Amino acid sequence: MATSRVNFHKVYDLTERVIPEGVGTTPPTPEEYARFLITRYLRANGLGPPSEIAYLLKNTKPLVVVAVKELESFMLFNRCNHLRLHRITPKSPGDALRSAINDLAN
Repeated sequence: MATSRVNFHKVYDLTERVIPEGVGTTPPTPEEYARFLITRYLRANGLGPPSEIAYLLKNTKPLVVVAVKELESFMLFNRCNHLRLHRITPKSPGDALRSAINDLAN
């Protein structure tokens, strides 16, 4: 890793000496990676199918599809709670999802 620059030249050092002690260096599990891709995509775009979330990433579409199914109910639950905070009462989780889409469209 590059630690500093001297006259526009990078000075490299071992990764173990550059990264602080408390930072985890273990690679994420496939499930964690899929959840990261989903949350990053949704933060940037709002809505999108799993095929777009895993676009150009090899062997990730099956992981993303499974993670989307797991996160779907959690996300609808959070959306319902958000609507309740604003005194909007959805009749069903589908209403909450439709109102989320309407909010994005307007």
